[in-house]
Amino acid sequence: MGVSVANNSTLLTPIPTARRYVSIRRNWSDDWTYIPFLEAIESVESAAPEISSADVLYRFGRIIREGDTSASSYLPVDLRNYYLKIAFQHPYTDPQDAWLGIVTETQYVLDSPDARGDQQIKAYGFGHLLDQQVIRTATVEEQGTARTVSWVPIFNRPHMRGTSLLGNRSTDPIDGNYRFSRNGETWNAKQVIELILAEHAPGPFTWELTGQTEPLEQIEQIWDLGGQTVWGALNTLINRRFGLAFFIEPQDGAETVAIRVATTVGQTLSAGAMTLPANPDQISFTVPATFPWTHLVGAIPFRHSTTNLYDKITFRGERIKVCATWTFADGTLFEHWPSTLQDEYNAAAGDDDEEANALFRSQETYASVYTRYRVPYLWDWKVGNGDGSQFAAIAFRANDDGSIEPDAESDEARLWTFQKVFQRETLLRYNVDYSTIPATDNNEEGTEPEFRPLMVFVLDDTDGDAHEADDNYHYVDKLGEDIEGATSVSVRPLDKEMGFELGVSPQHYFANGHFDDADAARVQPEFDYEALLVTATIEVDERQRVTLDGLAENPHETSRELVVEVPGAEYWVIAPWTVWDLDDDGSLLRTQATYRVIRNDLAKLEAYAVAWGAWYLIGRQAVQIPLMTLGLWCRMGAFLTHISSIWGNEPIRTIVTSRRLIYDVSADQPMAVIETGWGSIDYAPEPLL
Repeated sequence: MGVSVANNSTLLTPIPTARRYVSIRRNWSDDWTYIPFLEAIESVESAAPEISSADVLYRFGRIIREGDTSASSYLPVDLRNYYLKIAFQHPYTDPQDAWLGIVTETQYVLDSPDARGDQQIKAYGFGHLLDQQVIRTATVEEQGTARTVSWVPIFNRPHMRGTSLLGNRSTDPIDGNYRFSRNGETWNAKQVIELILAEHAPGPFTWELTGQTEPLEQIEQIWDLGGQTVWGALNTLINRRFGLAFFIEPQDGAETVAIRVATTVGQTLSAGAMTLPANPDQISFTVPATFPWTHLVGAIPFRHSTTNLYDKITFRGERIKVCATWTFADGTLFEHWPSTLQDEYNAAAGDDDEEANALFRSQETYASVYTRYRVPYLWDWKVGNGDGSQFAAIAFRANDDGSIEPDAESDEARLWTFQKVFQRETLLRYNVDYSTIPATDNNEEGTEPEFRPLMVFVLDDTDGDAHEADDNYHYVDKLGEDIEGATSVSVRPLDKEMGFELGVSPQHYFANGHFDDADAARVQPEFDYEALLVTATIEVDERQRVTLDGLAENPHETSRELVVEVPGAEYWVIAPWTVWDLDDDGSLLRTQATYRVIRNDLAKLEAYAVAWGAWYLIGRQAVQIPLMTLGLWCRMGAFLTHISSIWGNEPIRTIVTSRRLIYDVSADQPMAVIETGWGSIDYAPEPLL
């Protein structure tokens, strides 16, 4: 009778009589040399982030070895940087390769007068080679030509400061791989890995990405990998928090080292367009129930917990950003100073002494008068078309499926202007025509996008002492260039309010029509602040979100909920009637009366939802299966569905992440241990940075 095991093979005997072989070679292209007196102690194959390892023993000194009739002297051996292979062989079968790696260290102690001792030799898997290669350079494409630079750009982050769109990848591969480029295409994780392996993984091997690589094509993030090792970069890109694992598999007799990817789920999970496919290598394990096979499997501990299980998971992006225009005419822009201060400012020192009045008005108490403007505190979150006849809501309601819709019936209890400010940059790019749908980009191909800053316009419809009105609109910061006799003005958003400040001297420069009864001033107002309008970007209260609900097994009545913040997941909207520039005649250029979504990172939220849902909605167990005979038994990364015994089926539902072979132990100890679910480390997804 045999024992049913995961790979459908059969144990040949309950007695652990397998022979072990240790072989070495200096270069990968050399033949293997079997070393009879290198004794394999233990080997461990591990899923990343752990690196596989092996321990080997060599006895040195004056020894009578097997087959000899007299003692001979044997010195310690220096096998550092040698490749090492461990194999075993059951009776009547061919040898099986169990482990491949490279020797990194040896240690021994001379503890007897005749200098005999045990030399302990440590070897690590091929992940160790990747952990010694640092990513320091990059290949960039410039006008169709590739060249190497001595630094590594951040993947998908082309900008140095301010608002930016995603992407800095070449449009087409160069020499088989994509490169950094001004073209602005977006990197996915698979493309980044292929580039890193091609440029930074060590020879003489060819490193090949294999297995379930399709999910990597759905992951698009910002990655800063410069200065990391290749091993560290792989662990960042193929991460457990995305429901993925990977294994380093050198191919003996070939110059190819496979980096095999496997998913950690037993059934396909989907959210929107994102899919995490089921692991195709699904296995089970049957505990033998009859003698003598019952002695071949040790005790298997099971532990059930709902500590890391949730009934509902919500994935939220950044606050929704809206670009719009606020005006006095629509009632969406107001003075940000008390009328009492305005009266005092106008009256000043109370006489015709211009110098005394100027000194009075320069007091810090009056710094806001005629210079600071804000959105009303009780604003209804609607912007107008410029004449007060039509309005559109820029409050939004986010739905659980990731869709966003304008909230025309804004619930004032849900919205608050507190702690909202105008951003320093708008969502509008230079050299882009927003009069068309979609917008027409007139920038040179490959040009880094520049975003317009907060823009303030004024209608010049009143004469001043220094100029005559032309009834055109002007940028306030270009008044000195556009109008003879006018003064240019600086603009900045307020730090604590949803508003802006004009920097101009005198500060009543925009008080035309509001300064008529004021006491004497050296310079009179030229423009009317009620003719001001501002185009700016704000962040609203809502965030785009994707919610997984109703999928958990054994849900609890309290509806346990996890909220995951996804950094960099943006949703950008240009509101109706947004002023984006002036034409040559000084007229306002507005967008159409429609909402225009110019960035939607829903796919990123869906990718997180698929991966994290795989961890937090499905119960699993990290178990160790001790076997009393040598064997590989199952493939690394195989999905163990359950363990069967006479007591029933115990669900496991996670992948094999470790395979430990113990080659020289007493008869009552296991010789193979199969481990699932990263049992030696915390196997929940790591926190997002």
